[in-house]
Amino acid sequence: MDAPGLWRVGDPAMVTPSLTGEGMSLALGSARCLADSLCDGVTPEVYRTRLRKAFGRQLSIARAFEALLQRERPQRPMVHSLSALPMLLRAGAGWSRGG
Repeated sequence: MDAPGLWRVGDPAMVTPSLTGEGMSLALGSARCLADSLCDGVTPEVYRTRLRKAFGRQLSIARAFEALLQRERPQRPMVHSLSALPMLLRAGAGWSRGG
């Protein structure tokens, strides 16, 4: 739990697995969310809720992909499937990038 009045932005607010390539985008997105929240005069708790609403889904998907890819057993079949069906890779990249 954050200290009262603490506004986290960028990596301290939310970290995405590096495989997504979205770190800078999420940092900028959290900065925009923070600026909007400050202009709206909301609390840090409301700001964190806004962050979760805006980015929670893509972060959850990226973390699930990362966890799966770190396991040795599914790596080979996944790589084979993704090379045979590149549209799956595009879809996974889109999901983990909020698209």
